[in-house]
Amino acid sequence: MLKCPSATYIWCTAHRLNLVVVKAVSSSLDAVDLFGNMETLYNFICGSKKRVAYYEKVQNEYSAGQRGRRLKRVSTTRWTSQDHALQAI
Repeated sequence: MLKCPSATYIWCTAHRLNLVVVKAVSSSLDAVDLFGNMETLYNFICGSKKRVAYYEKVQNEYSAGQRGRRLKRVSTTRWTSQDHALQAI
């Protein structure tokens, strides 16, 4: 491994904040269960084209003229993906 002692290393503050938030949320069993259930729901619905079509039909009826929400995959590395998935449900 090549090392350069004169190199300046700068931490990415956004990345560190994301790691802190993910770690804080993952320490709550309720949050772990919630996001695990959301991922299971995503896998169940998106595992079948019939279920996706039915889900989109119900979303379009429920949203009253606006575009229906699509399910999003829950990522364990990005907090914003968890937020987007939660907003979609």
